[in-house]
Amino acid sequence: MMEKCPVCGRDIGEKNFCPFCGTARTVQPPAQLPPTVLPPPPGVAQAVAPEKKKRTLLWVVLAVIAVAVVAGVVVAVVLLSGDGVSVTITSPTNGSTVTGPTVVVTAVLSSTSGVSRVDIYLDDEKRSTVYHAPYKAKLTGVSPGAHNLEFTAFDGSGFRLASARSTFEVKGGADKPKDGQDDDSGKSSAYKTAVASRIDEASALNSRISSLADRINSDVNFASGSVPSSLTADAQNLYAQALTLITGASALDPPTDMADIQSQFKILVEYLKVRAEALQKGLRAITAGGDYKAEFDRGGAAKSSFDAAWPGFLNTCRGRGISI
Repeated sequence: MMEKCPVCGRDIGEKNFCPFCGTARTVQPPAQLPPTVLPPPPGVAQAVAPEKKKRTLLWVVLAVIAVAVVAGVVVAVVLLSGDGVSVTITSPTNGSTVTGPTVVVTAVLSSTSGVSRVDIYLDDEKRSTVYHAPYKAKLTGVSPGAHNLEFTAFDGSGFRLASARSTFEVKGGADKPKDGQDDDSGKSSAYKTAVASRIDEASALNSRISSLADRINSDVNFASGSVPSSLTADAQNLYAQALTLITGASALDPPTDMADIQSQFKILVEYLKVRAEALQKGLRAITAGGDYKAEFDRGGAAKSSFDAAWPGFLNTCRGRGISI
């Protein structure tokens, strides 16, 4: 095929350089056809382009994170809400009318799980504390007219779990004792005096037990198992005092409206007995090479329970007219 030089115009045939002027022949490259893309064989997935694959992976990761966050919120709500505790006042019913200055109030809880106590308020004044079912109290000296009633449940740390409020009205007349029964006023006064004396004993015993525990920490040689004889004697004496206090507390005869005070006090005195006994047995275990820690831990658990309940119990007693 004859071709001409693009510069001098002479025929140069198929030479790469013009023999006349030395100009290189221009060679047109063959046309580039797009690569043939064959479909993938049956059963083989087509490869995803790297950039598209990265974007797809990013969206998948974001979607998973979003689902995890939502799931976490849902679980948190479920864990925080739990079964819950609700309070329902059953007597007097809301809006009802009662007669006389003594009113028996009751409530029920949907669950007692985690409930440590239920405080009862009349016109925003705490009148009673109940530590276990039935959640019931007898309110005395309720004046004629409209009143607000509230039951509030608390856990062991004092956190308010649930509450319920209602209203009722008191009309006329004083309570009259049934035939053959005496008025509770004299019995109530006698009980308040007696229980106040026992409460003072319990407070003093609590201080002595705590003092002995401090002495054990400072005076006992745990490595050698050496226990001063004075500590052993004092521990035995405190345990004997706790037993005497339990006997005295059990002998108290409360009026109906003080029955909850009596039951609470007996529980608290029992905690003191457990603590005194734990110190006594713990000292014996030290000298015998036994597990004194288990005994002291038992006393520590009783102390925690006592310390959590004692201040509220004293406040309840003062609110009910017990001079302590």
